[in-house]
Amino acid sequence: KLTQEKIPVNFTLGFSARQNYLAARLSNPDFVNVFLGRLNQVVIDHKAGSGDQVGEKVTLATQNALIEAREKYKDVQSRLIGASVRSGEQVAFLAGLDVLTIPPKAIKEFQESGKSADQVVSHLAEDIVPGIDSSHALAKRFPSLWEMPEAFLSFVDALMAEKGLDKMSANELVEFCRKHDMNLFHAFSDEEFKAIQDHGKIPCLDNWSESIALDDLMTQSALQSFTKDQNALDDRIRSFLK
Repeated sequence: KLTQEKIPVNFTLGFSARQNYLAARLSNPDFVNVFLGRLNQVVIDHKAGSGDQVGEKVTLATQNALIEAREKYKDVQSRLIGASVRSGEQVAFLAGLDVLTIPPKAIKEFQESGKSADQVVSHLAEDIVPGIDSSHALAKRFPSLWEMPEAFLSFVDALMAEKGLDKMSANELVEFCRKHDMNLFHAFSDEEFKAIQDHGKIPCLDNWSESIALDDLMTQSALQSFTKDQNALDDRIRSFLK
């Protein structure tokens, strides 16, 4: 509805191609995001590989999915923001994205890298092999971040064809996903939300069932981290008002 009313929307805290494709098809926000640095970090933290180019692979897969969606569906105009960029090398590697948010440290590294214009090329068409140890127990949880299987595309088509879609509530969307066996929205309990909030931005995957999708868990970890910080800010402001 916000998009229909011409109110700019940034659909943030995305961690997979499928999350962002669904958002683009369903609500056509001005921007969607992949927080790529955190995806590399979650691999590193669990010693599941080097973490190299995990976030980059997800980001480029998302960009390709959006390009295809924009070409196929005239009402989809969402653009991708590559977020949580942490190095100059990532700036160069992700050349060609719709948008990059680049912190000063990363842009300085890129400027000082000495790369010529000829060396900064698009990697959208490449089959990137990310730094994930295939023998690690957690390795099988990561491909869903960049994969776009036909079953998922068919699910989105079915959702878009659903009668009364414009009036569908959040709970009804969750139920629709459940009926179609799509693990996009786990029903976290209050205790689980508290555990996520206490742990921080990067979840400990060993504590969570494989039935909970990694993108869902990463998004909830980010949301709960923001909630914790916002609550702390609110409490500080209240202390000055007493």
